[in-house]
Amino acid sequence: MMLALVTSIFAGLMPQAQMSSPPWSGETGNIRWQVALNEGSSNTYRLTISRRPNVTANAVIPNYSGSNAPWNRHAPQVTDIVIESGITEIGNRAFADFSRVT
Repeated sequence: MMLALVTSIFAGLMPQAQMSSPPWSGETGNIRWQVALNEGSSNTYRLTISRRPNVTANAVIPNYSGSNAPWNRHAPQVTDIVIESGITEIGNRAFADFSRVT
């Protein structure tokens, strides 16, 4: 009983990006990101990056070193990247490991 309670508490504290089933999402700076299934697909995913709601400042995807972008752990599944209006800059290595995107 205690183990189930502790597991439930920790699961509620985990960022959504680490949950086991999509969609995965998170926020960093003035941007919001989400990885979700492509419409009509059961095995290809889309990464969407948008400006956070109620943010009027420029939304910049920052520079990353190596493979440390927060959405990078989902790179093997992603085939499409959508960058919505309001994103004004894309930093270095933001999509370094997205080899399935063409």
